[in-house]
Amino acid sequence: MTERLAATTLRNSVLVVGARALAKLAVFVVVVLLWRHLGADQYGHFATMIVYVTLVGVIADLGLQTVFIRDASRDRTVLARYLANLLSARLLLSLLALVVLAAALRLLSPALFPYTLAAFVLLLTTSYSSLLRAVFYIRGRLGYEALAIVVESLLLLGLTLIAIQRRATWDAFLWVYSASYLFTCLFAFGVIRWRWHERVTIRLEPAFVRRLLGSGLALALAFTITTVYAQLDIVLLQLFKNFQVVGSNEQLAELGVKDSGSSDESGGGVVPGALLTKLNPLKSLDREGRIEFARRYRELQEHLDNPSDRLAVMGSQGVECAVNYATLPGT
Repeated sequence: MTERLAATTLRNSVLVVGARALAKLAVFVVVVLLWRHLGADQYGHFATMIVYVTLVGVIADLGLQTVFIRDASRDRTVLARYLANLLSARLLLSLLALVVLAAALRLLSPALFPYTLAAFVLLLTTSYSSLLRAVFYIRGRLGYEALAIVVESLLLLGLTLIAIQRRATWDAFLWVYSASYLFTCLFAFGVIRWRWHERVTIRLEPAFVRRLLGSGLALALAFTITTVYAQLDIVLLQLFKNFQVVGSNEQLAELGVKDSGSSDESGGGVVPGALLTKLNPLKSLDREGRIEFARRYRELQEHLDNPSDRLAVMGSQGVECAVNYATLPGT
């Protein structure tokens, strides 16, 4: 049993890591194409909108997905109930996020406000894509996750090429990204409903959801801090500089020329970098300290009582809590 679990874990890890490597390559090509097509100013508009979507995306989750993965991995019988309630709760939280997004764009980035609807659709598709794909990790069937990652990235690349051929403006690429995430939503739904014959229903039990929110509050706070750290520099650049500077900064970050979260240049992310040093212990660790942290993390995985818990802890790193925001440029 232990050997089979180890073999399954290794196979799943190889599949997902390989798929993510291919996806990163495809997204890198997409970013280069977008930069060449849009130029610094329009790419700055696009990157800034992505940042706003990422920041308000925290509201659409509030730690619920991590609680879902943890609890459903321990007891598969609760999966249907959790999923049904989270599908409903995520829609309500997304509507709240829409209000916050619209207000933020109106006050901080009036030039982006007319594109609020496109940003909201992107928020919905990324959020539901992440939630539905979490089921792959809960069931330990990461072959489907790997397939979803690869097809999603190739679809994104293909749609980007089509949009560029049609001389699309920057806002059209918000819809391009949304379309790629919509595919993943439909794919995951199809696997759950027709491959595994699980009923996917919508239900809202207020008391149950409140209990889940209480369980995920600390997780939501931690994720909010890390998200704000990673993205705040772009908002500050847009406020005090202009979209062209944002576009140039993001392109350099994507190409690995500079770290947009720890730059010492004026206006380049000094505040988030200082914030992370105080709030994220890993930032202040030397190489030996990080190796020791990784060793203790592996020990934690090895000593989890339930094999499903072990897979979920490893798999949840691939889910990345928000949705698969990691494939968005600038994140």
